[in-house]
Amino acid sequence: MNTQNVKTAAPESTERWGKKYEILLAEGVKGSKPEEYDVYGFETLKALQAFRKTYPEQMKMAYRYALSSGTTKAGSPISVCVADHFKTFNKLVKASGIRI
Repeated sequence: MNTQNVKTAAPESTERWGKKYEILLAEGVKGSKPEEYDVYGFETLKALQAFRKTYPEQMKMAYRYALSSGTTKAGSPISVCVADHFKTFNKLVKASGIRI
């Protein structure tokens, strides 16, 4: 039995499947590559709403909102809710019952 993995299994699973959520916002010019998008992270829905009030969505830009519950070992986010518009994302988060 390999006991090396036992020590790291619990912290990784708590980080990955823990109660902490993060809101990710990717924005970029429509038609550009997703790698060129700017990505922002928010800890609460109120922080995202305040950001949106200061910097509203623009027609020439493309957006992607995601509620993440951590990352996989490869580093990609584990998405709970995903939407292309702020109002749709807000409704999905509220419908999911997650308090963030």
